[in-house]
Amino acid sequence: MADDGTRSWLAPSVIIGIAGLVLTSLGLYLGTRDGDGDRSSVVAYQGQVQAACRTILTVANLDRAMGVDSRGLLDKGRILTAATENLDATKLQFDLVSRLDPPKQLSEAKAKFDVAKDQYIAFGRDLINRLDRSLPARPTTAQYEAVVAGNQNTILPASVEINSAMSGLAGAECRVA
Repeated sequence: MADDGTRSWLAPSVIIGIAGLVLTSLGLYLGTRDGDGDRSSVVAYQGQVQAACRTILTVANLDRAMGVDSRGLLDKGRILTAATENLDATKLQFDLVSRLDPPKQLSEAKAKFDVAKDQYIAFGRDLINRLDRSLPARPTTAQYEAVVAGNQNTILPASVEINSAMSGLAGAECRVA
């Protein structure tokens, strides 16, 4: 417990990030070193993408308290910190996937992923900046939700594209956003 009564989430976040890095690096070595595009390298590659998907979802689902006070107001600093750390952890996994050399059968899907991940990360940074500019230090839930809702025209397409691209690489449904 932290001094203010909220759960500490930084240590689990770091551990999960390191575990994802180790698993993905191991897959880089074991699963895709031949690069010849045969079925075993496709399966190994897709396994590593699936591992990245699971890691992203685990990090996104960590309990990161927004610091609700006795009046029901949120803490803008905690909102921005949680959003930034989630996006950074997601970017780390995207970068690991980007460094994987895809089998020939997945090269088009990899190109689609590279475009979608860059757009998704750019959108995420933009949303964090908008939250920072738009929210007071102690926003209500309604104020927070209004800023997020005001960005739905960007959130939805970016989420659809990255989910589609990750699923194409993983060979299975992979919803990261």
